[in-house]
Amino acid sequence: MRTISLLFFILFLIYSCGNKTAEKEQTTKFYTISTNDYFEQRKSDTILQKEIEQHKESDTLFQQYVFELNKERHFIGGFTNYPHAPMDGDYVSYELDNLGIIYSKSLTWKSYTRLYSTNDSISDLIEIALEHVILNQDLDGELKKLIPKQQKLI
Repeated sequence: MRTISLLFFILFLIYSCGNKTAEKEQTTKFYTISTNDYFEQRKSDTILQKEIEQHKESDTLFQQYVFELNKERHFIGGFTNYPHAPMDGDYVSYELDNLGIIYSKSLTWKSYTRLYSTNDSISDLIEIALEHVILNQDLDGELKKLIPKQQKLI
């Protein structure tokens, strides 16, 4: 009798651990933190991965970059809505292939938006992608060719 009880207990533990892993995978959420010209921060509501903003069809791809993390290749695309943007509404955004826009900044104002995740490994991927954006000079090179010299890049 004890053997049967112990067997049921072990099966229950295995089943419970498997369900918690599945639940954890389903609960990965994303949110953004935005700043304004005075660097006041605002956190958005949490969203699902499918709700992460993507670049618009009318946006211009000004640069692409590929990097490898854990033997997986990832692509970063730099997009801008210049020159079809409304006055003071132009921006540049960086999109990670399997997520969406991870960073967006105004070309006129000092404001920006950055994507975060509740999942540590996805947060690390976003962080590493942003490091590539910051450290890779080529990602801004093509943008400078698109925008007239009298307009200042922030």
